[in-house]
Amino acid sequence: MPDGSKLLTINQVATPILTVAALTALCYFAAPILVPIVTAATLTYILWPGVAALKKLKVPHVVAVILIMLLAIVALTAIGMLIYSEALAFSDNVPAYWEQFQQLRIEHAKDLPKILDFLGQDSSSTLLNGIDVTKLSAIPKFFFKGVGTVLSFLGQAILAILLTLFMLFEQPGFRKRIVRSLGSDNVSATTNIVSQISAQIAGYLWVRFVITVGLAIVFSIGLLIGGINYPYVWGPLAALLSLVPYAGAYIGAVPPMIMAYVQHGSILPAVWVFVFFMAVQFVESNIIAPKMFGRQLNINLLAQLISTIYWGWLWGAIGIVLAVPITAALKVVCDHVEALHPIGILLSGDDN
Repeated sequence: MPDGSKLLTINQVATPILTVAALTALCYFAAPILVPIVTAATLTYILWPGVAALKKLKVPHVVAVILIMLLAIVALTAIGMLIYSEALAFSDNVPAYWEQFQQLRIEHAKDLPKILDFLGQDSSSTLLNGIDVTKLSAIPKFFFKGVGTVLSFLGQAILAILLTLFMLFEQPGFRKRIVRSLGSDNVSATTNIVSQISAQIAGYLWVRFVITVGLAIVFSIGLLIGGINYPYVWGPLAALLSLVPYAGAYIGAVPPMIMAYVQHGSILPAVWVFVFFMAVQFVESNIIAPKMFGRQLNINLLAQLISTIYWGWLWGAIGIVLAVPITAALKVVCDHVEALHPIGILLSGDDN
C-alpha cells in the first residue's frame, strides 16, 4: 500500500448501500400508505401560499384552509372531467384513427421517417399491423374499470385530500414539533435540516407546478389554434411528460404529431407541431426555468434522471412527478448525516 494512502472502512461503504436498500424496500412495500402521505405533503406545499395570502388579508387560519381546499377541489374536478371526457372520446375513435393511419402509411410511405428500416420493410409492416388497437383504446378506461378499482382510486383520493386538509391545519406548528421530537441536543442541526428541506421543496414544487400548468395551457392553446383534435388531452400529457428529464419533452410531442398527420393526411402539419413543441420547450428549459429555479435544487442532471427512473419504478406515475423533490429532501438529510454524506456528494450538482 502506498505511503499516505488510507483504506476505506466497511462502514463507510456498507452504510450508504444498506440505507438505499432499506429505503427501497420500505417505499416499495409501504407504497399504499406512503403515496397518499407524500401526495398530501406535496399538495400542502403547493396550496400553502394561497392560505398564507388569505391570512395576510386577516382571514382566520381555519377559514383560509377550507376556502383554498374547496377552490382546489373544484378546479381539479373540473379540469379532470374535461381531460377525462376528451380521453374517452379519443379512446372510442382509436380504431378509426388507426385504420386511417395505416392507409396513410401505405399511401405516403416515402414521406414517413423509416424508423423501423433496420427491421426490414416486411418486418416493419408486420409489426405495425400486429398491434391490437382494441387493447390500446382500453388504456384510458383501465383506471376506472371495475368496482374495486374505482373504490380504490376514490379511497386514495379521499385519503390524500383529508391528509392535505389536516396538514394545512397543522402546518404552523408542525415544524416545531418535528424539531422537538428529535431531542433537545439536536435542536440546531434538526432546525437547519428541516428549514432547508422545507425551503427547497416548497420553492421547487411551486415553481414546477406553475411551469407545468403554464406548459399545459400553452400546448393546449397552440394545438387548439392549429386545429388538432383533443388538445386538452395532448397538452396536459406533454406538460406532465416534460417532468421526465431529457426524453420527456420529445415523447410528449409524439402523440399530437401522429394525430396531426392522421387528421390532415400530410406530414407537414406534424412537422409544424414538432417545431412548436420544441420551441416552447426551448424557451422553458433555457430561459424561464433557470430564472425561476435559480439554485433552489443543487442536484446534478444525471441524479435527476436516475431518480426519475428509480421512483417511477417504485411508485409509477406519481413517482415520476415527485422524484426530484423527494431526491432533494433526501439530499439535504444526507448532507447533514455523516454516515450518509457520500450519497449527498453523489447527488450534488457542485463539482468542487
